[in-house]
This record gives sequence, structure tokens and C-alpha cells, in this order.
Amino acid sequence: MPQTRRFDENYFANLSFGVGTPPQTPSPAKQPSTPRGYFAFPPGSSRSARAERDPLTDAADGNERSGEARRPGKGGLPADAARDEQEARARHIQREKEIEIASAGEIEWVRSGGVLRDAQGRRDKVRTAQILAEIRLVEEEQRLTAVWEEHERRWRTLLASHDDVLTFRDIPWPLHPPPSSPADLVPAKITEFLLAPLRVRSCTVSKRDRLRTAMLRWHPDKITPLLSDRVAEDDAGAVRDGINVVFNACLGALHA
Repeated sequence: MPQTRRFDENYFANLSFGVGTPPQTPSPAKQPSTPRGYFAFPPGSSRSARAERDPLTDAADGNERSGEARRPGKGGLPADAARDEQEARARHIQREKEIEIASAGEIEWVRSGGVLRDAQGRRDKVRTAQILAEIRLVEEEQRLTAVWEEHERRWRTLLASHDDVLTFRDIPWPLHPPPSSPADLVPAKITEFLLAPLRVRSCTVSKRDRLRTAMLRWHPDKITPLLSDRVAEDDAGAVRDGINVVFNACLGALHA
């Protein structure tokens, strides 16, 4: 037992004070020194983004990038939402243009006497009839607009000329075709002429406004001084009678 204790003491003494030669292990080859920063990595190894940068800096950059996405765009929306809305609007406009082009092609085809066909290649009589009705309506609107614009043009010409002698036919009566005598001035036809342009879908004038404007134009106290010195003597009576017919027609239609 005493020998065992001395063995133990010597053993621990050797360990504590380096006496003796413990087994040597081969030391690894010395690597070139590497500058050390926040983290040190062996040469040739790739540094991760998290090791290269301060975590606080990464968090700040992340907030900045997310802030860019949330930054208000047009209309107070985030940038991404504003961009999506703009792209959706552009797609909608493009679809509208495509539909307009396709519709124009269908209209011209039907106008030339063609018949539309559905997706299965069958004759689409319903769609063809709808487009044909639209063609006729547009043509009627164009005709009404042209007649009314010609009527207004004749009035402007009359007011711009001060020296020309006027006959009954020179007066821009509210009738188409123009009357040749007071007998052609039928109240119902006068009312139809005045109100027909209101059927044009783009017209914004009301029935009441159109009739009131006509009454002011054809009121005997207004128009007689304008024409009295210019109407040929042979036509003076016919012009006076025609003015009364037109005014009364407007008055009757306004109170109808």
C-alpha cells in the first residue's frame, strides 16, 4: 500500500509540475496568420453574411428594405400596391382596346353583308342582328346631327350677312327639307325637327331647353326687327306668317 501511494504522488507530481515527458501528439502545420476581426475564419473559407456584419446592422438593413416596400406610392398606397394597381389599369386599358378593335372588325363585316359566327363556327344570327341594329342607329344619329348642324350653319350665315335681300326660301326654317311656302310649315313636323336631335345618345340638351331656345329665336318681337328691312317685299307676308306658325308650334310643344 505505501508503494502504491508514492506511485500516485509521483504521478500527480509529474502532471502538476511537468516532470517527465508525456506522450507527444503531432502538432498541425502552422497556418499563415489571419487578421482577426469580429470573427476569424481560416483562409479559403467563405464568410457568412451574418458573420461578416453586425446583427444590429442586418436588422437595420432589413427594416430599410421592408420600409421601401411600405413607402407610400401614388395615392398614398405602398409602392408594391401602387405598382400592382398601375399594372392592372394598363391591362384593363389594353383589353378595352382589343375589344374595341374586335368590335370594329365585326361592325365592318356586318356592314358589308357578312354574318358573324360563334365559337363553334355556327351562324350567330342574334349577334349579327344586334350589330346591324347598332349600325342603323349610328347612321340615323349621324344623319340627325348633320341636318341640325346644317340648320345652325344657315342661321350663322343669315346673322353674318346684313345687306343681302332675303326671300322665303332663304330663311332657315326648322324643317327638313326646307319649305317652299307657309303651307309646308306643319306644327308637328316643326316639333319633330327640333326634338329629333335629342335622340342622339351623345346629346345633353333637354327637351325644355331646346324648345325655349327656339321660342326666343322665333319670337315675333325678336325676329321681325332682324328681318323686316331685308326681306323682299313680295315675300314679306309669307315670312311673317311662317314666323307665327313656328313660334306657336314651339309654344304648344313646350306646354304639351
